[in-house]
Amino acid sequence: MDASRSITATEVEIAGKNNTVTAVRIVKLGEIFTVHLHLNWRPDEVFITTTRDRKTPKRFKHLGRLIEYIENLFPNVKSLKFDLGGTEVTE
Repeated sequence: MDASRSITATEVEIAGKNNTVTAVRIVKLGEIFTVHLHLNWRPDEVFITTTRDRKTPKRFKHLGRLIEYIENLFPNVKSLKFDLGGTEVTE
């Protein structure tokens, strides 16, 4: 995955506080889930990574924990899109 299209978990917290997240897409890749975001200042979608590795998406094994994560960080986002087909970052 392209690191230039990633955002770290720390940067996501800042984006959430600044209300710059306009859309959230959850992607199921096998047994894990990843989070992809649209930010109001970027034309393309980005994926959340850990701080250690900007090319590997942050992974969630449990959908319930993922939903809690999203609700806590992005209280203004009122809808989620699920991609069960395993499509990664798109433009």
